[in-house]
Amino acid sequence: MRDIDHIIKRLLDEGRLRADIENGLVYSTRSNTPNKPIGTLTKKGYLRACVTVEGKAVHVMIHRVIWIAAHGVPPIGTQIDHGKAGKATNRIDNLDDVTNSENMRRAARDGLARGGWKDGPRNSATGQFVGKLRAGRLRAGREHNDFPEPRS
Repeated sequence: MRDIDHIIKRLLDEGRLRADIENGLVYSTRSNTPNKPIGTLTKKGYLRACVTVEGKAVHVMIHRVIWIAAHGVPPIGTQIDHGKAGKATNRIDNLDDVTNSENMRRAARDGLARGGWKDGPRNSATGQFVGKLRAGRLRAGREHNDFPEPRS
């Protein structure tokens, strides 16, 4: 995660990304539509964008771009917590840097915890958690999550 944070910081410093921290929007200045916010909702409800860095696609979470634009790279051991306004609300007043345990405590308090780290793809026959390495094989036969296909 820290490498991505430093990539985000570099893109902001170079002016390739522009963050409107008050409204929680991020713009790509090299886009064909530089005045249109970037980002699409993930299945878990977060906003994520894909930017090209040195010829490679890099996925960045919009809430991390907003946080880094406002406060710099967060300290190691912290996460960016979305407040009660929700995961897709990335205004700076909705974000807070907290420890992992505090993030999980808040999620449980607010009724947002849905099984912790095992909240993910499951085998439809057994209901057993599959894990990220096998997750791509379950989704329309395509590879996902930037993980290589497992060896047989």
